[in-house]
Amino acid sequence: MKSTVGKNIVKSRKEQGMSQEQLAQKLHVTRQAVSNWETGRSQPGLDMLEALAGAFGTDILVVIYGQMPAGEDEETRSAARRRYLVKAAAWGILTLALYFILAALGRYLDELRTRTYNSMPYMLLQTCLIPPVSAGAAISLMHVLNVPGSVGISEPSVRKKLLVSGGLFTVLYLLCMLWLFFPLPLPVGAPLWIWRLSYSIFPHVLFFFIGMLFYLGFDM
Repeated sequence: MKSTVGKNIVKSRKEQGMSQEQLAQKLHVTRQAVSNWETGRSQPGLDMLEALAGAFGTDILVVIYGQMPAGEDEETRSAARRRYLVKAAAWGILTLALYFILAALGRYLDELRTRTYNSMPYMLLQTCLIPPVSAGAAISLMHVLNVPGSVGISEPSVRKKLLVSGGLFTVLYLLCMLWLFFPLPLPVGAPLWIWRLSYSIFPHVLFFFIGMLFYLGFDM
């Protein structure tokens, strides 16, 4: 005998035009597991219910009850909007604090570099603080964009690819910046390219983009 959840899974799956095999691939489970849920032989856990809701592009309550309880839809959205506003403010405050540290210390260390011809402290500050400042600004913006509507990716495999991409970009940047502090064998012309890159707007743009990738990947 089908359970209520099983019936709701069948209904949502058919509305999306998905087969059991396609749904199983989205959730990274076997087709038999989907069949067992739909027939009531087993029940999905809470994490899997959330994954099912993401796969169907709906709310978890729709998977459980078949529809949003009366008044629950707007109440849930209002609570979600408040959470996004709080998160946006928190990330914004953190980003501004780091930016002011970067600006204040950067001005002092830039003057020190002019007097002593030692750019190492200035470059170390830039390398350490530009990534969190730019990524934090992107994450704060994404939270703001989520207030009026949903900006996210429900597909777990896509989120994983975004996280891997963000990680690879970060590692590549850090490897390039490593040359500024340690002598590394590089192709002819590469040191000058890295030096100019470190003083350009490129790191800011890069980590703003990486921040968006991490936001979408982690589904914050």
